[in-house]
Amino acid sequence: MRTVRWLMVPVFCSFTLLLGGCDRSETQAITAAKARIAKNEDAAAEIELKNLLQKHPKSGEARYLLGLQGLKRGDGATALIELQRAADLNYAAALVAPATARALMMQ
Repeated sequence: MRTVRWLMVPVFCSFTLLLGGCDRSETQAITAAKARIAKNEDAAAEIELKNLLQKHPKSGEARYLLGLQGLKRGDGATALIELQRAADLNYAAALVAPATARALMMQ
């Protein structure tokens, strides 16, 4: 019986950490998305960014990164929407403008 109790401790701790990860800050979520982008895990990065935007819809950086993912996927229309939203949120114009031009050229 004691063995079973000791086995439950790591399971419980893992579950608690997993649930704790759901309530990450904006910075942590962006860092996680950037790490996935660096590993070429594009679909997972998009999921991270979309989940982040549900909690923080005014995240200009998340909108910009999602726009870049759209460009990478060849989806100029979606990229343009996200990049325009990033611009509306006053995210770094020096980054957004060239990406927006690429999205416009894709269409």
